[in-house]
Amino acid sequence: DIASKILAKKPKYDLAFYFKCNLKVASYRRWLDIKKKVSLTKVRKSLQQRTLMDKKRKNSPLIKVQDAILIRTDKLSKEEVLNKMSKSIEKIIK
Repeated sequence: DIASKILAKKPKYDLAFYFKCNLKVASYRRWLDIKKKVSLTKVRKSLQQRTLMDKKRKNSPLIKVQDAILIRTDKLSKEEVLNKMSKSIEKIIK
């Protein structure tokens, strides 16, 4: 499959993050970001469509590589996400 071919190229990285967020939470946050100019339903449908397109695209599909650190952003604030990332980066640097 596509993911296997991409991973076979063995991209070089020291650390990878994969961010995951519940669609309802992500939609609500985006809706607030755009100051409620579009209905929440439209925002949700748009995000769902975008995610599906990103996962199914031929070049560089959105996939979680095996050793990527999963960060559930729906359960964390922006500051908590940054703190979690910073701690992971510090471990690599040391």
